[in-house]
Amino acid sequence: MEEELTSANLIHLLSDINNEFDGDVTKVTDNWLSDHCGGLQIPRVQTIIAKASGNLWYMGKTGSNKWWLNATTKEYQYMPPAPAQNMVCVPVPDGFFNAGGVPSPSENNTESSRATKNWAKARSKMKTVQAFKKR
Repeated sequence: MEEELTSANLIHLLSDINNEFDGDVTKVTDNWLSDHCGGLQIPRVQTIIAKASGNLWYMGKTGSNKWWLNATTKEYQYMPPAPAQNMVCVPVPDGFFNAGGVPSPSENNTESSRATKNWAKARSKMKTVQAFKKR
């Protein structure tokens, strides 16, 4: 937690979190945030809380497909994550795939599942039907 707060320039909150929440950032409440943080600091602390609780999601787009990546488990999904307490969705940071060692969704398709293949067929059929409707 100390490294996370230092990288977000919030190290001044470390002693308060240790004293009031026994060092568990996931127990920090919204009321405490509004009392101890400024307007720009609150989203940074909420991101740290979401990452610690496994509810930080990066979202991106490959072609016309949107995807979500869990920052804790590094697992992709192509449906929006179910709403949860302390959940935060942020756009993928620049250079994430280069520095993090995580393959991008387009590189992750070495094995195509049956559902992926069926979805590709269905999308192709829908485009064909739309093209005929326009004529």
